Amino acid sequence: MKKNNLCTFVFSLLYVAGIFGFVVGCDVESGSDVVRGVSVDFTGVYRNDNGRIVTRQTGATVTELNLRQQGDQLEAIDNNGLIFRGSLGSVRDGSATFNLSGETTVGQEVLISGTLNGENTAGTMRANWIEPTINAIVFAVATISPVVTNTVPGNGDGGANPLTIRPAGTISISVNNNVTFTAGGGTGNYQWQVNNQNLGFLSNTTGSTVTYTPSRNGTQRVTVTDGNQTQTTTVTH
Repeated sequence: MKKNNLCTFVFSLLYVAGIFGFVVGCDVESGSDVVRGVSVDFTGVYRNDNGRIVTRQTGATVTELNLRQQGDQLEAIDNNGLIFRGSLGSVRDGSATFNLSGETTVGQEVLISGTLNGENTAGTMRANWIEPTINAIVFAVATISPVVTNTVPGNGDGGANPLTIRPAGTISISVNNNVTFTAGGGTGNYQWQVNNQNLGFLSNTTGSTVTYTPSRNGTQRVTVTDGNQTQTTTVTH
């Protein structure tokens, strides 16, 4: 069954069941290779104390998913050596929706659709395992990189309304791509700057949203201030 046919089947199935909103969307091939920077890295080996992480599936049992993340792009290898690929959807604080597409050991196409949650160094995967004739549950946990809650109070009203920057932490992009940053909280009088203009530039220096575009390989710091507080994130390219 082709991927588009699987997507059509999944949407029809969930519509009839009255839970259409659960699926974020099927993985659609695109000509764009842009990697979106996100604030949480869910990379880790996801397992379950019960052994199998999928309640039911065709083919050999899945007992782990070795998940690798680059920006919003995902790749997972299961204990049977099969590869699943997909991406993150909406990301908020330490939680994100995601999709992964692949096959079972008997060649049946699979869509894994659900959420990833991170708290400190604990990552949790909760999802649906969707085959044409099976809808099962996925549950697994992993040790991940520490989740950054980038809300450091400064002077003035920072304690009650901290300045934030999203995405936070360390972002990795290629030189021919860019990443958009959004500021929130604080006083709203946002000023942006980079520490090395030879490495890349910002689309503007004021406002709640800016786009950073790298011009050569290196490590850049992007900083936003509201006059009372300052937040900084790192971009490698």
